[in-house]
Amino acid sequence: MCVLVALRDAVRRREIYVEGAARWRNPEGDLPGDFEATRAVHYAAIRQPLNPRAFIADLKKRMTAAWTGSLPRSRRAARAR
Repeated sequence: MCVLVALRDAVRRREIYVEGAARWRNPEGDLPGDFEATRAVHYAAIRQPLNPRAFIADLKKRMTAAWTGSLPRSRRAARAR
């Protein structure tokens, strides 16, 4: 039973994939064929830095700000009060 649970979890995390399956396919197959050559273009299109450290630093900053409540509240949240 433990093996099946571990297998299920690995498939969900896409650590392993099922050949021929639509839902559990290899996630690298979803990338454009020229992704490595045009990585900068793709990252610019989604407005993300190429450097993972910069991405993580910004994410940490935003999460800390949200946790401490220093982010501006949305209008919807302000009306709900």
